[in-house]
Amino acid sequence: MTASELRQRLAEIENQFQFGKEHGAEDLFLTWLVQERRMLLAELGRRNGQNLTSDYKENPSEVKFEREINAAELQRRAKEDPGPALTFHPLLGRERFMVKGWSHLLASYPKTGKTELMIRVVAEWPLERVLYITEEPESAWKARLKQLLEVYSHVSLYYGLGVKPREILDRIKAGQETVVVMDTVRNLLGLEDENDNSKVARAMIPYVALAREGHKTLIALVHDRKGGGEHGEGIAGGHAFLGVVDIAIELLRDTGRRRRRLRGWGRVIEVPELLYELRDDNTMIAIGSPEAVALREVKDRVGAALTDEWKKTKEIRDSLGDPKPSEDQVIKALELLAGEGKAERDPPISQGKRQGKSYRWREAINFTSDESSYKSEVKLEGERAKWTSEL
Repeated sequence: MTASELRQRLAEIENQFQFGKEHGAEDLFLTWLVQERRMLLAELGRRNGQNLTSDYKENPSEVKFEREINAAELQRRAKEDPGPALTFHPLLGRERFMVKGWSHLLASYPKTGKTELMIRVVAEWPLERVLYITEEPESAWKARLKQLLEVYSHVSLYYGLGVKPREILDRIKAGQETVVVMDTVRNLLGLEDENDNSKVARAMIPYVALAREGHKTLIALVHDRKGGGEHGEGIAGGHAFLGVVDIAIELLRDTGRRRRRLRGWGRVIEVPELLYELRDDNTMIAIGSPEAVALREVKDRVGAALTDEWKKTKEIRDSLGDPKPSEDQVIKALELLAGEGKAERDPPISQGKRQGKSYRWREAINFTSDESSYKSEVKLEGERAKWTSEL
């Protein structure tokens, strides 16, 4: 039965129950009506993601929605539950970006790679059923999927461009999918002005509420404004979107043609920053936080600049080309190289840090080299023979 047919049958039962009570119907008949109504309500509740309870002693239409709970009781349940309070969908193998059952926003400037990222991310979720509502035509998806691994049997594509928002909402409600991706919200929901906060909120709230009640993970893709901005201000319609969803993530270009950066803001949790890149073999991998990646790159540059001559930290930094790293980055890189046995410090790093001391550094001498031994010849006066030493 459709939801409309369920509601129609509920109305019929209501009328039959009232008529039966007024005309002395048998208790067995009334009990049967109550039980059928309970089953119909339970089915509607399951489809809507609501927990329904009823009191049929007097009026079977008294339905209570469980929308209130005592905070202390909820706290007790949380502390008694041995499992984690939140569970995550992996994003390129990393957590703390997408929470199961929450609503998310993924924003970037057009043609930066939102869809390319999402289609690879949902491939990591084979145990979920994914409804991907797209504005793109079938030919674009054929071209994209042709280059990817055959791992998308759990994903259903829904061509939503030009479809009325109400029909999209009904499709989400009727489906059994646990994850819903909307790409992009502006075109699918017909938002003429994403900067009109009230219109954005009115358009988005039904989808966020439906997903939350149905315990579905919602991921809405939107565009960034041309001017950009910090703390989510660059997201077109940023204030409204940030206020409605649970987590907002921005996708930004980074150094390198195929490298991108993610940063985000969320309820309860702190969303980390992440760099990822698209490799030549068309695979996408996470390469770490921007700070860690930058330090690795500085370490490689500093290591290449070291020689067997002692140099001060400033001299090593000055020898590096542009972009020139900060002095703090150079020091951290040198300390890492020393920890790996690739650099030496004067005084030795084993003596710890000395306030006000100017350090010198050089490439670590390798006493276990496989190169041929060094030979020197020393002539001894008064002797015809030569003495040869091997080091």
